[in-house]
Amino acid sequence: MWSVMTTAGMLHTMTGFNYERWPTAREILASATEAGGRALRIPGLGTLAPGAPADLVLVDLTTLAFLPLNDLTRQLVHVELGQSVRLTMVAGRVLFEAGKVTSIDEAALLEEARALFGERAGALAAAEAQVEPLLPYYREMYRRAAETDVGMVRKLWADLA
Repeated sequence: MWSVMTTAGMLHTMTGFNYERWPTAREILASATEAGGRALRIPGLGTLAPGAPADLVLVDLTTLAFLPLNDLTRQLVHVELGQSVRLTMVAGRVLFEAGKVTSIDEAALLEEARALFGERAGALAAAEAQVEPLLPYYREMYRRAAETDVGMVRKLWADLA
């Protein structure tokens, strides 16, 4: 959620210089909370009110992202990346606290993931080898598509070209 909000705040800076039309930090935060709940059609999700789902994120405001604390909403959207989260609660149940996921055995899950990816390493290497001869064609297709006028300025492409 944190990186999505940060990206939403930056994305508009690449498409136009009229900052008055960019979404505000308050609008981005509302999109990630209240509007997100409405989009999922879960009454009260994304709000802090009586009868709403007990979903909370406790953020430590003494971390670097909030020093000095000037505008909480702007700092949550544009600076925080999740490193200040101290507790996450979903439906009244604590799922993350003090840097640890509390609802699963994280060490066992990571070990299972390591074993699974270890078993698949050969297949991944084989797939990469099959793709390698196609890369020059893909790069040419990408270059030609980027050079095609589609009626808008592609700022990122223009900066890279």
